[in-house]
Amino acid sequence: MRATFNNSNLQTILLILLVGFIVYNFFYSQTIQTDINGYKDRIESLSNQIDNVKLINDKIDIKLVSVDEHIEKIDEDIINVGRNIKNFKQKTNEKINSVDDYTYNELELFFTNRYD
Repeated sequence: MRATFNNSNLQTILLILLVGFIVYNFFYSQTIQTDINGYKDRIESLSNQIDNVKLINDKIDIKLVSVDEHIEKIDEDIINVGRNIKNFKQKTNEKINSVDDYTYNELELFFTNRYD
């Protein structure tokens, strides 16, 4: 009878341990599932933020293209102004150099016409 009592106790203890293990795993797996859901939410949030940053980046790229075009136009204007200044200097130098050959009357006429 003693052997039967030990087998019964052993079976009961093993059954209690098995039930305890199942209950423990059930609650432990629920916390893992909760953590997975938290990570999924965080990943979704990060994906939304990345999409927003991409949209902002695209807008900035469009503005950069516009600014580059504007800079190129200004560069062309600067080149044109430089050419005009160079032409003006050249014509002025030609007039100044030709003054050396003027007679007195031509000099007087030159300065009179210059300020009209």
